[in-house]
This record gives sequence, structure tokens and C-alpha cells, in this order.
Amino acid sequence: MATDYSRLNSRGTDSGLWEILDAMQALTKRRPNRWAVQMLSEIKEKLAAETFTLVVMGEFKRGKSTLINAFLGAEILPTGILPLTSAPTVIRYGHHPKAWVSFLDGNKQEIPLEDITFYVTEKENPHNTKEVHQVELDYPLAYLQKGMILVDTPGIGSAYEHNTVVAYNYLHHADAALVLTAVDAPLSKIELEYLRAVRTQVPKMFFALNKIDSITPDELPEVIQFTTDLLRENLNGEEIILFPVSARQALEKKLIYDEERLESSGWHRLEQYIMNMVESGKLDLIRKVAASKGLRIAKQLSVEIQLWQQALESSTADLEIKISGFQVALAGIRRQQEESIHLLYHEVDELGHEVAEDIERLKDTLLPGLKDEFHAYFRDQMRRQTLAREMVELLNTFIQERLQMVLHSWQREYRESINRKFMQTAQRFFDRIEETVEQMIAASAEIFQITYEPMMLKNYIQEQQRFSFHFSEHPTFLPSMENLASLGFIPKRFLGGRFYQNALSKLEELFDRNCGRLRYELAEGLKENARSVAGELRLHADMVANGLEEALKRAQSEKLDSENTKEAILAAESDLTRLRSWESILTSLQ
Repeated sequence: MATDYSRLNSRGTDSGLWEILDAMQALTKRRPNRWAVQMLSEIKEKLAAETFTLVVMGEFKRGKSTLINAFLGAEILPTGILPLTSAPTVIRYGHHPKAWVSFLDGNKQEIPLEDITFYVTEKENPHNTKEVHQVELDYPLAYLQKGMILVDTPGIGSAYEHNTVVAYNYLHHADAALVLTAVDAPLSKIELEYLRAVRTQVPKMFFALNKIDSITPDELPEVIQFTTDLLRENLNGEEIILFPVSARQALEKKLIYDEERLESSGWHRLEQYIMNMVESGKLDLIRKVAASKGLRIAKQLSVEIQLWQQALESSTADLEIKISGFQVALAGIRRQQEESIHLLYHEVDELGHEVAEDIERLKDTLLPGLKDEFHAYFRDQMRRQTLAREMVELLNTFIQERLQMVLHSWQREYRESINRKFMQTAQRFFDRIEETVEQMIAASAEIFQITYEPMMLKNYIQEQQRFSFHFSEHPTFLPSMENLASLGFIPKRFLGGRFYQNALSKLEELFDRNCGRLRYELAEGLKENARSVAGELRLHADMVANGLEEALKRAQSEKLDSENTKEAILAAESDLTRLRSWESILTSLQ
């Protein structure tokens, strides 16, 4: 699907950068330089697509729609005492409030804001009989103008199972998840299970404890502590960021512009945290990356135009000598480029070997603890009045859940470490290729006597891949008995020896299989990243080399048409003036 660039232009903070990239692309098409056109298209695609998506999630009736209305400062999304939201609502920036419905068949239609309820509520759209994919809303909100997208998801755990499925399926869209709970009901089992799943799917998760206006100020600290402890216990002891709020009070105070009393709702702390996350997060990096890459292209296009001008003014014999010298220099520089890329692959392979060794050591660091936990759990179940058949199911569940929690906890920390090492490696090779590109430009400038002053350019390496792991296809744990049904009639005292050893071997088997999966996915992720980096390096170098060569070829052919050449030289001077102006602006943005 084509990117709707016109919507990006509505973002005030991006519009100047976007207009420069757009104008530069028009210039490259006219000159022409198809490699620069391609690079600019990719820069624009990333600038358009890379937004910060905050998904609001939680069990039904926690007040998610009220919370988002408080963000908007208006009663836009429907609220009520029954489970309401049956389809996601995606909110982006727009100068004026507008709403659309996207259907599962790909069709889309604009609707009045007051008609949103007919598409996202169970009452008006039971079991999504209208086949709504999502409702989309444009709204003039500061968060959104900075590139943030806000998503209201269906509540989990209601009588409508499909709502939970829709909410879970939206996880892969999220850069961060704001999970809403409330003081009027403790976190349920299904809610905690959902949170464990969410934590493995999103890079960042934080919490809001809603409806604090329904308890006394003296009761609030105890509820906050209880909720924090419960979350920490179920999320493997990680830091919990929790904001006590009253979404209802915040909305009421915003509707009457009561900023002083808004403070009592706890809203300012939550709002400021989100603003800081957006402003200091990846959006700022995305714009700087785009400005830096745009600056490189502007600088290289300037050299290309000057090269063309000098070639036009050279005699035919002199031009042939200069082109021959340039091609010799270029061939040597290209060899250096390929050698650098070969070294990149080699270093990434070495990093893959390091990953394999680290995962192999998990058998010594993690497996003993898992065995001890399993032994204690097994003995506890033997003391209980648990039927043998039930015990098989309990042991199977225990092994899978503990294995998943332990390995997910490890990979969350480890992937950050391995990503940092990959980024350091990639940065070195970006620097090397930048040196070869500079050599290309410097060689052409020296041969054709062009005044060339290297500019201060900043290199930004963006993370290409966040490693993820899947535990949805565990081998089934079965005891080594022919008839599972017969376990219901076997006294539990006979399950101690052989059965225990069989269960323990299944734990080790599952551990080995999943470690193998981690090793494979990490190694493949590294290779994919290396291919992506190498592709970008080659594209950048090819853009410069091929652009310079094409400029020389055009100059050779255009020397025969003196009348049109004069007009072309005047147009080139105008293009150079524009490029130098853009270079100044892009330098300030990188």
C-alpha cells in the first residue's frame, strides 16, 4: 500500500524537513540521478512510517475509553457501564477532528464523530457483524503532532472472547503499552496472564491505576503498594512504573479548563511522562537520521553538478584523460568498499559464535535452578490431594510456564547487550564506507579541480531488528506410560521414581529445544541486520559513484549542443544555490 505522504506534511515539526526532501527528490529526477531518487524515497518512507504508537490496554471496564477522552480533552469515544469497545480506535494528528471506518474488506469511509459508537461498541456492532477493521480518528493534539499514534483497544476478559483476541493481535503495532488497571478491583488471573504476554511483545510497558477518586487518600498508598508488588511478582521482578489517576476527574477538569484542580487527578504526572517518552524517544532520532542522510545527498549532488560544469568547460581531449583517471581511482575505492563489507560479515559471524557460546552456558546457569524449582513443586503436589491425571497437567503447565518466564527474562536482558555490540560493529563499518565515499568525492574534486570542503556530518545507526522468541509450539509433556487415562487409577505413591525422572528429562528436553531456538533466531537476526546494513552501505556508495559517472557521461554528450548547454548551466547554478540553502537547514536539523 502506498504511503500517504500528505498526512505527514500536516505534522508541523516534520513539514520543513519533508519539503526539503521532496524538493531535493524533484531535483534528482530532473538531473537525473535514479540512485539518489531511490535513497530519498527510502528516507521519506521511513520518516512517514516510523511513528511512536502508544497502545492503551487492559481488562474491560477499567476506563480505557475515558482515559483516552481525557487525553483528547473531549468526550469523543463512547463510554458506559457495559463492555463497549469491540474494535480498535487509532488516533493520529490532524488539524481538524475527522473520523473514518476501515473495514476488513479494505474499504474505508468517513463518518461523523458522533457515529463512532455505531462501529466500535458491542451494542451497535455485536461480535463485529459490520466487519470493522478499525476506526481512525484525526485530532489536533500536541502528543499526536509530534508523531505519536494513540490506540484504544477492546477490553480483555469480558464475555466477548473476540475482544480479547483483537486486543492481543494489536500488540505487534505497539512501541509502548499503557496498561490500565483500577482500584475498585484487584488484578485478575486472566489480566496477569495477559500482562505476561504483553511484556514479551512490546519494547516498553507502564501502568495507570485508575479510579483513585473512589477511595480515600489514606487508602491510596496501600492500594498502590499492593498493585506494584503484584505486578512485580508476575513480571519477574522488573521495575514497575505506575501512575495513580482518575481519568474521569481529569476529563471533567479539562472540559471546564480547571487546570488547578486537574492536579488532584494525578493526570499531569502521566501526561508529562508520555510527552517525555515521545520527545526524547525514537521520533527525534528518526528526524535526525533523515536530516543526516538528506544532508549527505545534498552535498553529493552539489559535487555532482560542479563536476558536470567542469567537464563541460574542459576540452574533449582533457576530459577523456580526466575521466580515465577518475575511473582508475574509483575502481580502487570500490575494492576497498567490498573489502569493508566482507569484514562486516566476518565480524557478525564472530558475534554469532559468541551468542552460541553464551546460550550453551545457560545449561550451567539456569537449568539447575529450574530443576530445583521443579523438584520442590513435584514434592508439594505429591503431598496434596491431587489426582494423578491432574498432576500430569499441572506438571506440564509448570514446566512450560517456568521455562518461558526464565528464558524470556534472560533474552530480554541479553538482546539489549547483543544489539549494542552489533550497533558498535555496524557503526565502525558505516564510518569506513563514509571514508570511501569521501574518497570518491575528493578524487573527483582533485581531478576536475573542484573546490570541495568536507562538511561535519553525523552518523546515526538505527536498530533494525528487535529479537523476539516464540514459545507457542512447545512439545507436549507426556509421561512414559502407554495409557494416559490409566493414570487416574494409579496411586500417586507409584509416580515418584520413574515418573519423576521422566518429567525431569522432559524439562531438560524442552530447555535444550528452546535454547536451540534462541540461538537460531539470534544468529538469523544478526545476519539479517548485517545484510540490511551492507545493502544500505552499497546503495549509498553506488549513489555517489554512479551519480558522478553519469554526470561525466552527460557532460560528454551535451558538449555537442552549445545552445542548450548555456541554459543547462544557468539551471545548474540555480540548483546549486538551492542545494547550499538546504545543506544549511539540514545541518541544523541533524
